[in-house]
Amino acid sequence: MQSKILIFLLGLMISGCVSEKNLFSQSKNQVSHSSNLPSWYLNPPSSTQNSFIGVGKGNTQNEAKSVALEQIAGEISVNISSTLNIEKIVKNGVGSKTIQQNIQSTIKNIQLSNVKIVQSKFIDNQFYVYVKVSKMELFYKHKAEFDRKVNKLRNILNNLFQQNPILYLKAENEFKETLNQAYAKLGLLRILNHNFDLDKTIDFLNNLNLQYFNQKQSIKIFVDGETGYGNVIKKHLTGVTFVDNRMEANLIIQLELQHKKLDLTVSDPRLQGAFFVKTYITLKTIFHNKIIAQNQISVMNISKNSLEEAKHKTAKFNRKVQREGILNILLK
Repeated sequence: MQSKILIFLLGLMISGCVSEKNLFSQSKNQVSHSSNLPSWYLNPPSSTQNSFIGVGKGNTQNEAKSVALEQIAGEISVNISSTLNIEKIVKNGVGSKTIQQNIQSTIKNIQLSNVKIVQSKFIDNQFYVYVKVSKMELFYKHKAEFDRKVNKLRNILNNLFQQNPILYLKAENEFKETLNQAYAKLGLLRILNHNFDLDKTIDFLNNLNLQYFNQKQSIKIFVDGETGYGNVIKKHLTGVTFVDNRMEANLIIQLELQHKKLDLTVSDPRLQGAFFVKTYITLKTIFHNKIIAQNQISVMNISKNSLEEAKHKTAKFNRKVQREGILNILLK
């Protein structure tokens, strides 16, 4: 029995020695492998005022480069979030959630061009790269995109408003979307170029936004025509000022109605004796005493009571305006 115990203990000792030797061997290999890696990979240099710096490894050089660029994109994302004061630009219909979504879209779509591979090593079947991206080259690219958005905003504010206020109103969503995209660029432009005046540019965009809001409020509309149909126009044309005096208006929507009695034979007993009328509604939009848009639509109305009642029904006209959009109808 004692001999069996001795043999068992001896086996444990031998096994322990072998395991310790294996662990020592693995540790030695890891140290040896680590010592072969470039110092710039083990201790990556920080980005500078002029360049973003990233390191990466992969099965191919392109894969390693992609890892390094993802590292740079992550740095840009963190810096944008800490640079841009969202609360300063949330006003006049500009929402923080929308701006945040546009910021994330900007970060996601950043194309890091003119990437310079400073160092590249191939060690143990892995590529290691050290890349550098010029901040100023990236700045000029995104500043050009920002300027194009600003020009688009100015065109809506200055040209479109003077040409046709209805087109101006229709461009509201486009204006807000472009404005939010411009706001989303600001944080990126600032971290790419510390001389970029962030506060001044935020104030500039805020003023453009305020200008749109004020110009929209300055549109005073007089609806000239049958009251029932006119009320449908007012119901769907929101966010503008309607006036009761034609002389106070700078935009006139004129409705001209023509009614045609229809003699129809119907099989439905519920419609026996009903009055059928087809109404043609001509809508003229007048700006500075000039017709800038004109359209005609038609609806068929039915009344069991009288021809006059059929003429003044507006439910089908209301549904048509709701379906097609009042601005689209006015602009046709």
